[in-house]
Amino acid sequence: NILLIPIVAYHLIKWLIAAIAAIFTFIVKTIIAIYKWVRYGSSKNIHKSIDLSEIDKMDGIAFENLTAELLRNNGFKNVEVTKATGDYGVDIVANKDNNKYAFQCKCYCSKLGINPIQEVYTGLKMYGADTAVVITNSYFTPNAYNLANELGVLLWDREEYIRLLKQAQWKVNDYNEDSSSKHAIPIKYID
Repeated sequence: NILLIPIVAYHLIKWLIAAIAAIFTFIVKTIIAIYKWVRYGSSKNIHKSIDLSEIDKMDGIAFENLTAELLRNNGFKNVEVTKATGDYGVDIVANKDNNKYAFQCKCYCSKLGINPIQEVYTGLKMYGADTAVVITNSYFTPNAYNLANELGVLLWDREEYIRLLKQAQWKVNDYNEDSSSKHAIPIKYID
């Protein structure tokens, strides 16, 4: 009987260590899962904030990356920013509702004319897309609207960009701190 005590104690300690390890593992995994849920899973409830003046100051690549994130937040899938050169006028390709979109992104301080419409329309077939879109932080000229209507290219201007930001639950500050004007960019026509 005296020989059985160390064996029983050994198995009891081994079982106790395994139980403590299992409890510890469960607690750590629970904490990690809660952290990931708060950090990523509930990200739709986290309101990002952006100043339109920040967008207006972006270079083309930063605007393309912001737009790609914005599209993802608005339900687009397989969102891909194309290479910077030789992209055939398409900056982003994305899918939504069984439709493949080709986006031309333009971060400008003046109204856009017909050139970006021609570019994205040319690239539409190169990427096998169904719909061409020119998206901008600015606005379009009347000639741009006429050509886009003729070619079936969608034009998403500053107001649509703001709507997409708000739909993705971003807080949009559309007043520049230095200015009382609603939009921080002066609008000039170029065609």
